[in-house]
Amino acid sequence: MLARRADTVEVVGAVLAAKAAGVGTRRAAAGVGRPVSTVRDWLSRLTVTGPAVLAVLAAAGALLGCDLSPAAPTVGAAAGLLEAVGAFARGAARRLSGSSSPWRLVAVVTDGGLLSPAGPVLPRWLAGAANTSPRLGAGGWSR
Repeated sequence: MLARRADTVEVVGAVLAAKAAGVGTRRAAAGVGRPVSTVRDWLSRLTVTGPAVLAVLAAAGALLGCDLSPAAPTVGAAAGLLEAVGAFARGAARRLSGSSSPWRLVAVVTDGGLLSPAGPVLPRWLAGAANTSPRLGAGGWSR
């Protein structure tokens, strides 16, 4: 769940995926059964918060040893963010030996702030992550 939102993070993720695929705002809204104005607001907000979301994903990815480099060049902010979410989810699944919805992972690492007005802040648990594991080297997980 996202902070102060009635919709789940998966619904917002579906809209972002549709936008990245070139679907228009009206069709994306119809696809998730939400008003066009709501979807337009989400996409507008993600344009502003996207860099902060990417920064939080990069910090969490570095902690897990994930490579968030895009597999292929992306066109547009929505596609770039979608690619980063996918890379983070794949890396987290490999590192943590499990799987979860990529969008639920985003909700956790952004502390529910994906669509917050100022964007997500680095959660305390991530910002204060101390290197206390003997398996962790200075640059992330040791191999």
